[in-house]
Amino acid sequence: MAVGFNIFIGWDEAYFPRAKEFIPERWLRHRPLGPIHPYASLPFGSGTRMCVGRRIAEQELHTFMARVMHRFTVDYKHEDIDCVSKLVFVPSKPLKFTFTERR
Repeated sequence: MAVGFNIFIGWDEAYFPRAKEFIPERWLRHRPLGPIHPYASLPFGSGTRMCVGRRIAEQELHTFMARVMHRFTVDYKHEDIDCVSKLVFVPSKPLKFTFTERR
């Protein structure tokens, strides 16, 4: 794999089939879209210079998402949003989610 910026590799069909589509299932363990190169996505870096807070950040994210999904139904019924490339990709418009408390 050629060395490159993470921001560009994420859009490369050679590493991510159907790269421009939102397919969260691509990250499941059984890899329904085929294998993903282990160095194609490194949000925390790797090796000896990897972020020391990686495990804490990942655990916090998983805990937060589990609690939100347990307590709320989350909907997004608005127009499609594009990405704007700055230091990282950001949404082109504000995200308008609706959170409905589960009973």
